[in-house]
Amino acid sequence: GLYSEDFTHWLHILSALLRDSDVVLQLASNSAWLAHLFEIIGLNVQFNSHKTIVTEYSVRSVANRTRVGERFRGRVLRMLRTVLQSYSASMCLAQGLLDLAGCTSSLMPTSSGFEEHPVSVECVSLLRHLFSVNVEWRESISSAVASSLSSSRFNSQGSCRLGVLHFVAGYLNGMRRG
Repeated sequence: GLYSEDFTHWLHILSALLRDSDVVLQLASNSAWLAHLFEIIGLNVQFNSHKTIVTEYSVRSVANRTRVGERFRGRVLRMLRTVLQSYSASMCLAQGLLDLAGCTSSLMPTSSGFEEHPVSVECVSLLRHLFSVNVEWRESISSAVASSLSSSRFNSQGSCRLGVLHFVAGYLNGMRRG
């Protein structure tokens, strides 16, 4: 519909703008823009007092996550790849992305009927990219993985651990009749 076309045009414009390194730096330093992009992919984030580092996150409910289709959310995650390379590494944000990768996995039961596994794949891809190109992000992601696997950080749905499993072992598909 109209919403889909408008959103597609907005994403095209943003993709074109992200080819300019000055725009990337501006976007990476603007916490309001970043919060909006994270909200689109399904994460609510809180920043520190200087608005430079994510200090808290929560994964949005399935009903709120799926308002924007997985195709658009995947595209925003691919755009964040460029932006987050210029952003201060944050263990909390890495943990939020691991959690989002786990709770959008096809292995997680959802009552909504929406297919979210492309979002999970893009989260893992983003985390692996940041891990491979940036030392600070590598340290933050490693700390997030260790923290997610500790028993004190285990959440009731196990989505963080499932996100870590996807990050380390690759994307898993459920068992199917063959």
